[in-house]
Amino acid sequence: MASTATVLQRVRAWQQAVPGLDGGALALVIIFLLLLPISTPRIYATDEVQYYSYLRSVYFDGDLDFRNEYEHFAAIGQQNGDPAIYNALLRDNPADPPVNPDTGLLRNVAPIGSALLWSPGFVIADVAVRIANAAGATIPADGFSRPYIWATCFMSALYAFLGMLLS
Repeated sequence: MASTATVLQRVRAWQQAVPGLDGGALALVIIFLLLLPISTPRIYATDEVQYYSYLRSVYFDGDLDFRNEYEHFAAIGQQNGDPAIYNALLRDNPADPPVNPDTGLLRNVAPIGSALLWSPGFVIADVAVRIANAAGATIPADGFSRPYIWATCFMSALYAFLGMLLS
């Protein structure tokens, strides 16, 4: 383990190596890097499922039919004893039917902005999965496996971090 003096020397050297990096920005970088490993990469809430469904459905299915995405995440929720996604997105409710009568498809009332912002990480994850599989790995290249979810969550953290740096 490096001593405190050694760590401070390294921090000062890094600060000098990166022009314009002040103490506050450096503190944010350090906090971001320290907190990143303890983040929980998952898509589990109704809004997140709708945001993610845009990205996955357009990229993998080439459509805006969200049934398979909603069913996938609802099944995970129900396995964990949480029917919220099923209840919000799939359960037939006469007062607020889940199917759009004009298209016959399940509704997605979320904006598409998050899906657009997540797309660079999602595409990088897909390329990495395909390269890994070509090298002998067996990672599902389906948009539901861990690399895709992790990349999406990392992009959210990265945008939050960049927002703090710019403010």
